[in-house]
Amino acid sequence: MTTADARDDLLAMIGIENPAHASDSILKRIKSDLNLTLQKIWTMALPWWSCGKSGGVLKGPQSISDIGVIAGSTYFSDNLGLLSVDMIGQTIRIGVDPFDNEIASYDATFKNGTFMRPYAGVTSASSNGYVYTDTIILPDNVMSVIPPVLIYGEHELKPLRSQRDIMSFSESINYSSYSESTVGPSSTVIAENRDIDVPVGFYIENYRRANGKTTLRMRVSPLPDKEYVLRYDVRYGAPEIADIDSTTEIPVPQNYTHSIFLPILRYQFSTWKHVNLGNQGNEYKTHYDEAWQLLAKLKPQPLAVGRVRIVY
Repeated sequence: MTTADARDDLLAMIGIENPAHASDSILKRIKSDLNLTLQKIWTMALPWWSCGKSGGVLKGPQSISDIGVIAGSTYFSDNLGLLSVDMIGQTIRIGVDPFDNEIASYDATFKNGTFMRPYAGVTSASSNGYVYTDTIILPDNVMSVIPPVLIYGEHELKPLRSQRDIMSFSESINYSSYSESTVGPSSTVIAENRDIDVPVGFYIENYRRANGKTTLRMRVSPLPDKEYVLRYDVRYGAPEIADIDSTTEIPVPQNYTHSIFLPILRYQFSTWKHVNLGNQGNEYKTHYDEAWQLLAKLKPQPLAVGRVRIVY
């Protein structure tokens, strides 16, 4: 079912056969109900419906040079143009700054940008340093990361509870000795540059992009010493319908378009004060309740033993 099909279904409820005869307020309400229905369904959608595979790449230290920095300032100049927009959000270690910093913004046209916090080293027109790809910015529609988070060919990363845990790793912490007791509220934040080694933990945090949108990002610790490939599952949020005149398929498994999506959508539309269905409204409410009961009972089909193929 396309968004246009859903639009026409709702218009038929109030006796409008041609969308051209519908007022802007009706079409606006239909678009709103389409998105609201998807959001409602996605809050209960099971993993096999709303989740998918994802991953990313962590890079080792990337050498940079000829960076102009000012003591106490967040501004820097990239004289050789060695940085890029892709490095926004990554950890940067530069000059004689005793603390790791983060690239907050970067303008590739003018070859300059800003740090997350003021530079604590000495002013220099040409400093050297390293950028570490210790962060993966997740797509806007990702609502959460579902463990395990795996380093391909290595091991599983331990979930960390806070930014404090990211900062508190020391050389004594490695994958073989790592335990829950080594991090947490009692841990001490180390006021110096972080260690460089095989990452053993990850932390999910909110991230506000330059365009104002807020999404999630995954940060690992220690800083990666070389390139690593991560694999993990993610939970997606409800997709947004931008065009109700489109032939784009509504992102609901087809078996459930008529049994779940449409009953919920029709009832949502029927509650609008400008829609008067009389006793028929009770029928829409009944189908609405049945759709929610069906959604609550849905379970993925079991896989037959012997027919599962594991792909590495």
